[in-house]
Amino acid sequence: MANKEEIKEKAKEVGKKLDESGHELDGWVRGKAEKHKFTNFQVWVGLAILGLALIGLAKVAGLL
Repeated sequence: MANKEEIKEKAKEVGKKLDESGHELDGWVRGKAEKHKFTNFQVWVGLAILGLALIGLAKVAGLL
């Protein structure tokens, strides 16, 4: 079983990876917003709608 220090270290590593991924995703959103002349908020809302639509489709298809 891992000790507390190992768990804390792993949690820090995961946190750093999530932070980096978040920055990459935000950069992608900014790029799309600039390219298509939308605001960042509009792109984020569009991604949220897409996510909800995919979840709904999966439910209808019986995958969830």
